[in-house]
Amino acid sequence: MLNRFGLGSFLFLSLAAACGGDDDKEGGAADAAGNTPTIDAAGGQNNPDAAGTPDAAVLDLPDARPSALACAGDPLPTTVANPPIVISGTVQEGSTSGIVTMTQSAHVSTHQAADDALIAEGDFTGPYTITDPTNSTTPIDAYLKSTSNGFVDTYVFPPSAISENLSGTPIVMVSTTIFSLLPILTGITQDAGNASLIVAAVDCDQSAMEGATVSITPNVGTLRYAGANGIPSMTDFPATQSPGLAYIFNVPPGSYQVDSTAPDGTILRTVTIKAFADSTTTAVVAP
Repeated sequence: MLNRFGLGSFLFLSLAAACGGDDDKEGGAADAAGNTPTIDAAGGQNNPDAAGTPDAAVLDLPDARPSALACAGDPLPTTVANPPIVISGTVQEGSTSGIVTMTQSAHVSTHQAADDALIAEGDFTGPYTITDPTNSTTPIDAYLKSTSNGFVDTYVFPPSAISENLSGTPIVMVSTTIFSLLPILTGITQDAGNASLIVAAVDCDQSAMEGATVSITPNVGTLRYAGANGIPSMTDFPATQSPGLAYIFNVPPGSYQVDSTAPDGTILRTVTIKAFADSTTTAVVAP
């Protein structure tokens, strides 16, 4: 599944996220007579018995959690259905006037998350395609990296190991000039040698989650939730706003766990990421 999350006028985040299922409502297993429960219009579950009569004890019961979080806790895929995995999209440039296709070459690569070992790479101007040469039949725990002269190195970590093709995935890079505007927007000075993180909290429908809280372990840097325009500012919001975005500035290089909690208290899956010196790491946290 693929979705795109705007980061305002000059930043943009996009990443495929899988949470183990797309159903808006939870069904149940067939009973001994082979009757499968169905979901009625009110969101309740009808369990017919052998005679085909709905079970009054469970008729019209609402789901225990909102449909947007119905996939929480579902197991992740353990196999790749159609290897090799192919990741494709467009390298784009974020600017004060919007998002445009990069007109200069960028080096795009995928790496194993455990040891940073190179999986595949290539130089691209605009559209890119990366194919897993190992033809792995198990999900790949990997991240994307994109570099280009005059731009901040960009790393992208998915919320879980990649188990299917990711198509139409943009990698939006920010020039060092644009990145230097952050202190003006936020009042936070990004120290040389540190990284910045961009975290997007999403639900099972891949929609941005408003009201989510984000944390990083070890607890380092300065957390700032973006406003409704997706841009971090001087305002210190207590949780994500409508774009579902959080920024963490001045993160020393190293490995971290990123967590998020939905407004109803549902804990999203922990994402393990790496922060690299003088770069931006983006991550999506999903159920």
